[in-house]
Amino acid sequence: MNYDSLPPHIAYTRALNADIRYNLSHSCGQAYSLAELTAMDKHGRLKSFADQPLDYASVQGQAELREEIASFHQSINESEQLPSANSLSALSKECVVTFSGAQEALMGIYQSLIRSGDEVVVFTPNYPSLTAMVKPLGGKLIEIPITLDKENGGWQFDIEQLRASVNKRTRLVVINAPHNPTGATLSQVQRSEVLAIVKAYGCYLLSDDVTQPLAYESSLAHQYLDYDKAISVSVMSKSFGLGGVRVGWAVTRNRQLIERLVAFKASHSICTSRFDEQLAIVALENNELIIQNTKAIAKRNINRFAQCVDKFPSLFEWHPPSAGLLTLVKVNTIQPIAQWCTHMAEQTGILLLPSELFGLSEPYIRLGLGQENFGEAVVVLERYLS
Repeated sequence: MNYDSLPPHIAYTRALNADIRYNLSHSCGQAYSLAELTAMDKHGRLKSFADQPLDYASVQGQAELREEIASFHQSINESEQLPSANSLSALSKECVVTFSGAQEALMGIYQSLIRSGDEVVVFTPNYPSLTAMVKPLGGKLIEIPITLDKENGGWQFDIEQLRASVNKRTRLVVINAPHNPTGATLSQVQRSEVLAIVKAYGCYLLSDDVTQPLAYESSLAHQYLDYDKAISVSVMSKSFGLGGVRVGWAVTRNRQLIERLVAFKASHSICTSRFDEQLAIVALENNELIIQNTKAIAKRNINRFAQCVDKFPSLFEWHPPSAGLLTLVKVNTIQPIAQWCTHMAEQTGILLLPSELFGLSEPYIRLGLGQENFGEAVVVLERYLS
């Protein structure tokens, strides 16, 4: 891997000469304080933590944490829309490996699976590392653009193009839904089609599920994890808003891959923080409360930005997302979009990330919908534009 350059969105933000007060491209839910998490701690784990030795944690992850993660994925993939006969088979803690964030999990999966000449299919635009890690490992990147269908609800995954792209050379198919940065989702039928396509060729399926619980309309439950070459990745930072709790994870039934991931982690972070593990357990025990709050904030912010679009209809075009925390907004400006965003940051203290940082050259910005101060930031934006 080449670590000489920063990911584009981080490099762009670091280069800004601006006092950023609002991040309108934030990809996470609203953060909780330690005091707020402690108030949710029904079993007193955090109060008793002061008595625990600060030794290494388990390489695979604390057993109780892995049990909570397995239970969490079981619950979010059980849907009233799916017949009980087709519900997800029981997951156990042995299906889980924890990491110091989702990025380490993704790196471990890519390094464990991709060999020279392997094809990796990824939908674009995307979170940069999903594509950036392929070529350094000798893989061949196959990109499928997510397209805008204004008549049928906005950004769409092209499943027929996926079907045409997967072949006997395909090692890994990567799905991220709700999608970063477009907000695109997959219907129940499409999720079944994705699974059928990867099964037909025996390739691996990586489902980046960091905001899967945040569905505003119909459930995003899937049965990917019943396939022994499927992996689901999630993290504390997105749906839970706990980016300071450095815990991410991978879930798979594939025992060989579990062992590879444990070996990868043993030669990288070794283990996650014992304290972070306790915080993650408390968050997962209270996942319904936290996720409902995140969804309520996002819904409120969607309505607020719709008012902004109505106020500036010649400047902004968008398709409100039906799930997740992100969407793209088209900005009808004669300025290059990166220049427009830089000027906005310098003049207002509002951070907006141009979509070119995620592989889309057209004049879009990534809009993050998970923060409490979103409405306050939009007021500043509207005043400036007026």
